[in-house]
Amino acid sequence: MNDVKKNLDYLVRPKSIAFVGASPNNFFGNMMLENLSNSNFEGVIYPINPKYEELKGMKCYPNLQALPEPVDCVIIMVRRELVQPTFNTAIELGCRSAVIISAGFSESGEPEWKAVQEEMKKKALENDFPVLGPNCLGFINAIQDIPAMTAPIRGGILKGNIGMVFQSGAFMQAATMPFYQRNLGITFNISTGNSMVLETSDFIEYFVDDPNTDVIVTFIEGIRDPQKFIRVAKKALKAEKPIIVLKTGASERGQRSTMAHTGSMAGADRVADEIFKKYGITRVYDFNELVETAALFCREVKLPKPESDGMCILCASGGAVGLYSDIAQSLGIQLPELLPETQEKLKSVLPPSCFVANPIDTTAQVLNNLSVYREAVNIINEDPQIGILVAFETVGLPSNDTPSHQTRLLNVTRAAKEDGLNLVMSSLANHALDDWHKEFLTNECNYPFVQTATQTLKCVTAYLKYCKFLREKKDAVLAEIPAVDTTTERYTKGVELLKKCSGRALTEHESKELFTLYDIPVTQEKTAADADAAVAAAEAIGYPVVIKVDSPDILHKTEVKGIKVGVKNAEEVRAAFDEIMANAKAARPDANILGVLVQEMVSGGEETIVGAKIDPQFGPVVLFGLGGIFVEIMKDTQLRVAPLSKDDALDMIKNVKAFPIFNGARGRNKRDVDAMADALVNVSRMVYELKDYISELDVNPMLMKDAGEGVKALDALVVAK
Repeated sequence: MNDVKKNLDYLVRPKSIAFVGASPNNFFGNMMLENLSNSNFEGVIYPINPKYEELKGMKCYPNLQALPEPVDCVIIMVRRELVQPTFNTAIELGCRSAVIISAGFSESGEPEWKAVQEEMKKKALENDFPVLGPNCLGFINAIQDIPAMTAPIRGGILKGNIGMVFQSGAFMQAATMPFYQRNLGITFNISTGNSMVLETSDFIEYFVDDPNTDVIVTFIEGIRDPQKFIRVAKKALKAEKPIIVLKTGASERGQRSTMAHTGSMAGADRVADEIFKKYGITRVYDFNELVETAALFCREVKLPKPESDGMCILCASGGAVGLYSDIAQSLGIQLPELLPETQEKLKSVLPPSCFVANPIDTTAQVLNNLSVYREAVNIINEDPQIGILVAFETVGLPSNDTPSHQTRLLNVTRAAKEDGLNLVMSSLANHALDDWHKEFLTNECNYPFVQTATQTLKCVTAYLKYCKFLREKKDAVLAEIPAVDTTTERYTKGVELLKKCSGRALTEHESKELFTLYDIPVTQEKTAADADAAVAAAEAIGYPVVIKVDSPDILHKTEVKGIKVGVKNAEEVRAAFDEIMANAKAARPDANILGVLVQEMVSGGEETIVGAKIDPQFGPVVLFGLGGIFVEIMKDTQLRVAPLSKDDALDMIKNVKAFPIFNGARGRNKRDVDAMADALVNVSRMVYELKDYISELDVNPMLMKDAGEGVKALDALVVAK
C-alpha cells in the first residue's frame, strides 16, 4: 500500500489523462468533457470512444491501445461489465493510475461484483497502481487547474490552501460553489467513492505532506481503517495542519444510511468522536458550519496563534450584543468578563451610552469618530484573557457602496494588524461577496470573514480550542505509548486468569482478583461454599456484611434475589446463605452455583459507574459516570480512549453533569475525585494491556468516598474474550 501511495501524484497531478467512455450524450460523461476542455490544464487529454473521431475539439481515440503513449491517469466511465477489462488493459499498457467513475461493485452488495472489485484491488496493489473510486465523481486539482469531475462546477475554482476529501460525491460537488462564492481557495477536492484501493486517510496524509495545503476538510461516513486514521491524525497534528470533519452516523438512522450508501461500517459514533477529541480534530455538524469553519481556519493558520482562550466581540449595535449573548449561552460558550482596568479604559474612550462588557456595544456613534475604534482595539489587545477579537459588521462585510462602514472596517483591520491581535470579521446573516469584497479579502486583509452570529461563535470557539490543544496536549498525544510489558507479574497473572475464564464472564470475586493486580481498590471479601464457611468469613471481615450469590452464570444478582445487605450476626449469615442458595437454584436451575461471596459493607459516598470495552474499530475505551439506579435514567457518562493520563481521567470526571455533586454542591461533602481519577487510569491500563483477552467490564457501583478516603469497587463484572 505504501508503494501505491508513492504514486499518488500520477493520480491527482497527472500530466496526461485518458477518458474512457467520453460521450456528449451522457450527462456525466459530457460534464467531465466540459470541465476538462474548459480548463487551463497544461497536460494532454485523450477522449476515448470508438463512436467519435473528435470531441470538444480534441481528437477521439477508439481505445487505450490506440493512444500514442501510456497516460498518467485513466478515467474509466463505462458499463460495469467493461470496467475490469479496461482496468486490466490500462495496467498492461503501462498507464500509471485510474479513476473509476462507474458504480455497482462492492457497494452493491452483490457477491459477483464484490469479487470483481477484489480482483481489481489485488491487481492494483501488485502493480503499485493507485485507484480512486469506484462509484465516485472524480477529483479537482486547483493548483494545476484539473477539474476532473462528472458534475457541474458552478462559479469556478480558486487556488488556495484547503485540501478536501469527501466520502460522498454529492458533498464534493456541493462544496464547489460555496467555497468559490466565499472566496475560499482550495488545493484539491476529492470524491473517494467506495475506496477500493485509496481511502479517506490516504488523501488526508497526502494533504499533510503537500506544501500547498494548510487546512484539511473531510466528510466521513465510516472510518475503514481506524489505526491508519489515528496514525494520519497524529501526523497532521505534528505538522499542525488542522483537520475539520463532518461525520454522519450519530443517529441510528444515520448509521443505517451509511451502511446502505458506502458499504462501510459507520462505527460507534461516540467512540469516533472521542478519537477526534483525542487528536485535536475539529468536528462540525452541518455543511454551513463546515464552510464557515474552513473560512476561519484557512486564514487564521497563517497568523500567529493566539495564546489566550477568550474571545471578545465588538459591536456597533445593542441588538447584536443581545443576540451574541443569547447564542453564546445556548451553545454553552463562556465569553470572558473583561478585566476591570480594561473596562475603565474602554469607558474613557467610548461614548457614554456604550455598553462596556463582553460583547461590547460601541453604538453607531463611532461612525462619527472612527479613531475610537482604533483605541478600543488597542485596549482590548492589552487584556491577557483575549485571544481573538470578533468585529461584528452590522451591514455584513461592507463594500464601496457603504463608504463609512468600509472606512471603519479598514480602520479596525489595520489596528488589529498593528497591534498583533487576531481578528475575525462577522456578519449578521449570509450574503454574497462582490468584487470589492473578494479583492479586499485576497489582497488587503489577512483576516477571516465568517457569516452569521451562530457560526461565528462556533468556529471561533473551535479554533481557540485547537490552539489550546496544540499548547497543552500536542506533545503528550504525540508521545509514544509505552509497549505492553508482558513480563510483569500483573500481566502474566491477568492473562492466566482470563484464559482460565475464556469465553465466559468472570465471577465478581474473580473480577476483583484481576482488579487487585492493577491496584484498583475493591471491597474486602471472601468466598464461602457452605454456611459454616460464610459465618467464618463474616466474622473475619467484621459485621455488618453483604452476602451475594457466587456464580459465573448469574450476572445480575438482584434478578434472582441473590443479595442480602446489612447482615449483622452468625444467625443472620446462615439464614441469608440458605435463602440466597434456594432463590438462585429456583431461578436458575441450570447455573453453576459455587456458593456465596461474603463482603464488607461500605456506606456513604457517591455511587459511580466505571466501564470499559474493546471497540471493534478503535480498541479499548473507558466509560465513567453517575452510577447506581441513575445510569439508565440520567445517561450521564463520559467516554475516553485508553490508555488514560491522570489529566484525561480528571477531565472525564469534571465533564459529567453530576460533577457539582462530587465537588460539594449545596453543602454536600466533597468526594475523592483524585482517587477516582487514579482508579480510572488503572482501569484504562488494565484494559489496554489485556485488550486481547478482555471483552468488556462493568463496575457499578464504584463508590467515591469523601475526599481523602478513596474509592472502592462494590460490584464488578469482567467478560473474557
